[in-house]
Amino acid sequence: MDNILSKKVIITGPPGSGKTSIILELIKLKYNCLEEVARDFAKETNQKINSINNESEKIILNERINQYNSCKKGLYFFDRGVFDSLAYLKFKNLYIDKELWHRFLLKYKYNKNIFFAPAWEDIYENDNKRNEDYKTAELIGKILLETYKQCKYNVIMIPKTSVKKRAQFVIENI
Repeated sequence: MDNILSKKVIITGPPGSGKTSIILELIKLKYNCLEEVARDFAKETNQKINSINNESEKIILNERINQYNSCKKGLYFFDRGVFDSLAYLKFKNLYIDKELWHRFLLKYKYNKNIFFAPAWEDIYENDNKRNEDYKTAELIGKILLETYKQCKYNVIMIPKTSVKKRAQFVIENI
């Protein structure tokens, strides 16, 4: 692990792929973790996640930036990062200010290796905030993957196995 004094590690992937379960397992193991902000926002505003509009996406982006800025020295795991917001803007065909995103690329630097939980139909389920069907989740996953690759991150695929083994995989491959 290089430069553990300030390592920010993203765990991303489509809805329902087990990201939050991995984050909760890492919390149990006493790691610093930042949970998904879109789910909290949807809960607070009584919205479905996939119906969030451009203004709401800006609020979620600002919360992700606040999460990033709140990290002091140490190892932190993020349930989604700033660039997930870019992917969701692409998915929803909303306006993207390319100059702003270029500045974000220079300013918000996560660990170059990010972890991607792929779509996994066996564990996918809807709930009161996640109302995308599985095919939509797969599409979101493809856009997330493309976005992080375009942002020059190395994507490490998390294997489809138990939550404990997935969390251990992330720890071992930082």
